[in-house]
Amino acid sequence: DAGTGGPDVQISEIHYDNGGTDVGEFIEVEGPAGTDLAGWDLVLYNGSNGAQYDSVALTGIIDDEGAGEGALFFAFPTNGIQNGSPDGIALVDNGTVVEFVSYEGSFTATDGAASGLASTDIGVSETSGTPIGQSLQLLNGVWTPPAPESPGNLNTEPPIVTTFIHDVQGPGDASPLQGQIVQIEGIVVGDFQQIVTADPGDEPLGGFMVQEEDLDTDGDPSTSEGIFVFAPAGADVNVGDLVQVTGTVTEFFGLTELNNVTDISIVSSGNVLPTPATPTVPTAVGEAPVDYEAIEGMSVIFSQPLFVTGMFPLGSFGEIQLSAIGPQDHPNQTQLVGTQESIDQRQLNVDSRVILDDGEDENESFPSGIPTWNPNPTPYLGGPENTLRSGDVVNSLRGVVHFSFGEYEIQPVNVADPTDPDGAVSITRTPRPASVPVVGGSLQVASFNVLNYFTTIDNGQPICGPLGFEQRCRGADTQAEFDLQSAKIAEAIAQLDADVVGLIELENNGGNVAIADLVAKVNALSARTYDYVPTGFIGTDVIAVGLIYDTATVAPAGGFAVLDSSVSPAYIDDENRPALAQTFTDLGSGETMTMAVNHLKSKGSDCLDVSNPGDPAFGVLPYAAGDDVDDPNFQGNCNLTRTAAARVLGQWITQNPTGTQSDNLLILGDLNAYANEDPITELEGQGYVDLQETFVGSNAWADGGH
Repeated sequence: DAGTGGPDVQISEIHYDNGGTDVGEFIEVEGPAGTDLAGWDLVLYNGSNGAQYDSVALTGIIDDEGAGEGALFFAFPTNGIQNGSPDGIALVDNGTVVEFVSYEGSFTATDGAASGLASTDIGVSETSGTPIGQSLQLLNGVWTPPAPESPGNLNTEPPIVTTFIHDVQGPGDASPLQGQIVQIEGIVVGDFQQIVTADPGDEPLGGFMVQEEDLDTDGDPSTSEGIFVFAPAGADVNVGDLVQVTGTVTEFFGLTELNNVTDISIVSSGNVLPTPATPTVPTAVGEAPVDYEAIEGMSVIFSQPLFVTGMFPLGSFGEIQLSAIGPQDHPNQTQLVGTQESIDQRQLNVDSRVILDDGEDENESFPSGIPTWNPNPTPYLGGPENTLRSGDVVNSLRGVVHFSFGEYEIQPVNVADPTDPDGAVSITRTPRPASVPVVGGSLQVASFNVLNYFTTIDNGQPICGPLGFEQRCRGADTQAEFDLQSAKIAEAIAQLDADVVGLIELENNGGNVAIADLVAKVNALSARTYDYVPTGFIGTDVIAVGLIYDTATVAPAGGFAVLDSSVSPAYIDDENRPALAQTFTDLGSGETMTMAVNHLKSKGSDCLDVSNPGDPAFGVLPYAAGDDVDDPNFQGNCNLTRTAAARVLGQWITQNPTGTQSDNLLILGDLNAYANEDPITELEGQGYVDLQETFVGSNAWADGGH
């Protein structure tokens, strides 16, 4: 306020945005009592171009509201003050700018009284969710977040009264007290203020969860009794502390939290923890899903066994997906595409899933200056193999409910040792099979995705690919990473002990360097002697498919053949990797077999700009750019592109592309399609047999599949 280091007369309160139509907008000016504001102006600026968009001449004499200070406010019409990002206000005394402030950023004025001046961002703002009747206020020289307005009156610190956590949370997704300063009291049930590992790249969540004491709960199942307090630099707390916290209620990307914390007081320590929530996760279609919003910020115990079903985010984000129904299959693997059963299975998959995080904030903003993904050590690995496998069981999971990146997550809580999140999670591990399953037959064939096997180390520059080496590499970033990758893959292929192996995601480099490197390493570990089909570059992608074979059991017959858009324009090789076919002679029986290894278009990126001219020779109808959208029946992006490729592929391999006739045809590799999706049913319609379905059976968990 005036007299605390600011100018004698200054802007002291602003209201410019609220939920719905912006109403009651005003700007308040405060200063010494008796100041006549005749000749003063408020000049409003648009920060996008720095130009003045309105000016209001002030009138009136500031009254004495105490200690020789007072305030006057000036109302604006509905939507009269612009909504920021950024915008600003200059307070002008007879042509001289007294101050030039802005909200939602800073900028330089380009005209008017403040022309050439840079604004000072007040650091707080209103949003389209700010309740009507709130404003931004200058208190003791500091601008505060939205609070109940007091236009024309000197700003004073509103009295803080303790608010129950369930009243802060409210029954809906967003807090009814959003933007207000509140004080809560409760017991710390999850502490994630501090870094819990020695890795400097790890970042904690930067706060802690507080839950209402049992005696103070409201008994309403729709209102959570817990809340996250974001206070990375606040007083250090521990699980079991009874605390009083003062802060601003904020909706942080869907998470109700206390932010801008001004006080953390530890009342007592070692308290009995509040009663945790005990949700029941659905295991059958039609069962109600868990309402995580109603237990957000609370401690929780799951009594059901939860099965590991997804580990893709583990290495990058320290996160695993658990499921109450066992390892989950995609609905199109076990149900017919587009049926109600498929829709129901998809919903059950979602409802029965529980996401377990590691208590750290892996993201791309890395406030420490160090990337915070790839936690080190990777959490939840263990057992004699130091691994985690699909089907491993998490028993009696205990944690706290958090919301991040659009999903509810369980953050682990180890009351005995908060620095050991793994210790909070009991995992029954499934041992890795001691040997490769016996599949029978006179020849064994395998398909193996080598996950970007690049002998060229990725230095971040466009040094890979067949197009004049102008593409980014996709493999290991260091020689040590590649040595680890290649050793594991070579050992796995050697133990497969197959006669022929189709490979996916090899570096597409000249001289067959990547595949030759892999074959040499496999031969060093295997009793077999493998060779490779020497294709050189295949297509224009930075990765390609390949074939290796045991020279003692089979021999190539004729030459290899490549399916790309030169064979059929309907096979779009800018999206699908070209297929590789080779006929082999069984040296024991003299019979031949033609194999085609494939890697069709992934579902990870769209095909909105892809058109297909069609090909009458293969019965492919044309489609225009924009037609191949995300399939509504859960088949993902680019289903038309994959299906057209499968239609061509199934016929092409029957046309003796290798120059050696064979009645034994085998398609393998990565078709990026589940068992009942269009690319697979297209091949089945041509007479091909799904060997997975024939020899293994349904992939449904209950049927013993995988």
